[in-house]
Amino acid sequence: MSSLLRNHEAQQFRIRMQHCATETGLRLNAVNDGSAQLKFDLGKGRSQAIRVVDVGDRLRFVAHVVPEFESVDDVPDFLSTNLLQENNGSRLGYWTLYKNSSGVLNYMIDYTVPEVAVTPSFFKQIMVDILGHCETYYDFLDSLG
Repeated sequence: MSSLLRNHEAQQFRIRMQHCATETGLRLNAVNDGSAQLKFDLGKGRSQAIRVVDVGDRLRFVAHVVPEFESVDDVPDFLSTNLLQENNGSRLGYWTLYKNSSGVLNYMIDYTVPEVAVTPSFFKQIMVDILGHCETYYDFLDSLG
């Protein structure tokens, strides 16, 4: 792919993200050639970042949640089971265990959708849906004490 085409696609991504945010009243925290980030206040002193990544003909919406775990052995089975059961009821997004470049693990919710399907209203609906899943996750953790 030529650099001219890559630059054009990167510019189109930035324009699309800015348009979706403006049309829905959301504020981009950051946007660059291939990713955008929005931050939301969940209350109770919590904030949640959602990152949108351009992956060719698809957009990937991801939100990482805490806590982090040093190894797979530290990941609570009951929490994984709960999130896998939630995956069963979702048609679009899913929970997964993510390992960063430092080897630290955390849960992440991931929605990957065709870029052409992302209108401003669908963009906002994805944000609302992801935030709802994150709030449910944190409410579950809070209920454990």
